[in-house]
Amino acid sequence: MKKRSVLLLEVLTAIGLFSLLMSCLLTVYFRLAIGAKEIACFRESLQRDLQLIERLEQLLTKIQPVKESERAFFYTEKSVPGQTRSDSLVFTFDNGLDPSPYFSSIQLGRLWVNSDKQLCLTYWPELHPFRSEQYRSEVLCDGVERLEYLFYTPPQTLQPNEDVAIDHPPVGTTASWLPQYKTLPALFTLTLVFSDRPALELPLYFPQAEYPLLFPEGVRR
Repeated sequence: MKKRSVLLLEVLTAIGLFSLLMSCLLTVYFRLAIGAKEIACFRESLQRDLQLIERLEQLLTKIQPVKESERAFFYTEKSVPGQTRSDSLVFTFDNGLDPSPYFSSIQLGRLWVNSDKQLCLTYWPELHPFRSEQYRSEVLCDGVERLEYLFYTPPQTLQPNEDVAIDHPPVGTTASWLPQYKTLPALFTLTLVFSDRPALELPLYFPQAEYPLLFPEGVRR
């Protein structure tokens, strides 16, 4: 029996089909690789956001009033051109135990955004504003354009026919909190506006406020 030879056309057809199949497989592979990389980046970004939220909650839920009568312990400070990109938040908080006794217990903290778009926390062991040579500063996050604040005081803070004093927080919402208020808002939302991704909001409820938000019985906070 005579053996049939393979034609050149058949060889070229087989090579073409093989190339088409490999092209499809490689396209799928590269798409999967890109998708896996995007998922890894998303997970990394989510992990950073969760760590940032945890750190901010750790700080802001440990706010402590200062015993001295004339000392403000929670307020916003106007931005300084060339130094800060937005208003800063100044507060005293309990830092707990620290290897250095200077940074244990009550600290004066400042949350601010520097000119390099970095969210920074700076705190001092002394309770007079920013005049101690001993301080710590840490970068909490990069790529922050500015900080935005929203403070809320419930209506029951004012009694009928009572005038609003300058040292009394306004009823409702406000974007700044003055040093003379000497109290905490009932609700506080801190918004981090980023340059390359959606903003991050951190809402906080302060039950230790002088005029807290009252919930109906049976409603979960």
